[in-house]
Amino acid sequence: MLIEIKEIARTNPTARGVIPKICVLKCDACDVVFERNFSYRKLNAHYCSSLCSRNSRKVNSLGSRGGEVIESTCMTCDKHMSYRKIGNERKWGKTCSRKCYGVYRSEHPELYVANTNSMHTSESHQKISLALKENSSQPGWTAHWQGRKHSTKTIEKIRQTKRNNPPIGSKNGMFGRRHTQVARDAMSDKHTLAIVTGVRRVYGKNNHHHGDYVSIKTSRTHHYRSSWELATMKRLDVDESVTTWNYECQRIPYTYNENKRWYVPDFLIEFSDGHKEMWEIKPKEFVESSACKLKTQAAQAFCSSNVIDLYVILTKNDLVSRGIL
Repeated sequence: MLIEIKEIARTNPTARGVIPKICVLKCDACDVVFERNFSYRKLNAHYCSSLCSRNSRKVNSLGSRGGEVIESTCMTCDKHMSYRKIGNERKWGKTCSRKCYGVYRSEHPELYVANTNSMHTSESHQKISLALKENSSQPGWTAHWQGRKHSTKTIEKIRQTKRNNPPIGSKNGMFGRRHTQVARDAMSDKHTLAIVTGVRRVYGKNNHHHGDYVSIKTSRTHHYRSSWELATMKRLDVDESVTTWNYECQRIPYTYNENKRWYVPDFLIEFSDGHKEMWEIKPKEFVESSACKLKTQAAQAFCSSNVIDLYVILTKNDLVSRGIL
């Protein structure tokens, strides 16, 4: 039985910045009050010693304390099974192992789909939401993954699994499906907002050179996605005519194929004489594309209404002529 959760008075938190806690518990077997380090995994059973835990396992065996014992056979290998009923049972199938479960599921996909659809209803979602809110309101509750991260070994294992079995084609969860237009607009809005607020970094494609650059003038760390952008950042820092500059700091709405989209220009620059310019770094072959033209029109309209004197697209030749490359 859980009596209290209290924090340990320490001047220095743990390496992950989490304040350690202690649980005051009452043994479920002998009623002795004791303390142990806080862990959500150990809140369901409270035993002061291994002896009490072993005695409890004997008492809680099949059929004890009025528990209902279910006799069944595996639906894959016909092996006899006896187990204690705990909560709600699956509406279909009963197997003796994970291997048999995988075989049965692959042989009866229609039953799995029907069972999944029956569980994902508005009533079940509301029930889960209420349970999560109730659990999170308990004293001492913290998110399960808060202050934790995967180890280097686990990260490499996940990468290797994706290399050996890439989620492409029919293995992709979105295979044969399409996002609705409402969902696409919402994703575009959140994605660009995360970029301009610095929450998300967009990495370059086609093996472009990318990394972090600490600016002298802005005193910020900017993540560049090409060597051209890096050269531009360095030039803006040493250019005496530039008072300040910012990178990917503004969202501009535009319409593409009758759908709302967001455009994030590369640089917004303020010069010592007071005028402002907006720069976009782009290869020459993309300048004449229909999407680029729509972005240019939207950017020019935005500049004219926000006291920005010039919007310009700089190709490689323009960067060379300006002495940036």
